[in-house]
Amino acid sequence: MIRSTQYDYTTLAPGGQFTTELVFNCPSAKRISDTFNMKMIMENSEIHLAPAPQIEEEQLKFPGVYMKSSPSYDFLYIVTDTGNGTYEIITIDDFWGVSAYQEITLTENNKFEMGAGDFRWKPNNYEISSYDYDEETWGEPYTKQNPLK
Repeated sequence: MIRSTQYDYTTLAPGGQFTTELVFNCPSAKRISDTFNMKMIMENSEIHLAPAPQIEEEQLKFPGVYMKSSPSYDFLYIVTDTGNGTYEIITIDDFWGVSAYQEITLTENNKFEMGAGDFRWKPNNYEISSYDYDEETWGEPYTKQNPLK
């Protein structure tokens, strides 16, 4: 989807910059992981929809894209650092749609609350797991995408 901006066809001063948003609409039958193989070519530039590879220093930090797949669906967590020791997590899945959780904080043992659930981040395994109260165990993990293992 193309949207015009107030800067279209405008010459910027040296060092000037602006941001814009690109929106990709995919068929509803597509899985999230299918989009990771898509790319858009604009003039001489390629834009890939997959999460960017992380350098070693970034891999062990909480922000990133985490995914869990079932035979028919993909579930995604996108973690961003909002500063002051807090994070925002956007969840994407085919059952509940898209949700955003703000002001997420990690405890000293890398646990956090999101919505009505408890979660654990394991930096050395590149994963996030939710606690299953019915089973009293940690669930199947969401694995960080594109770590340079």
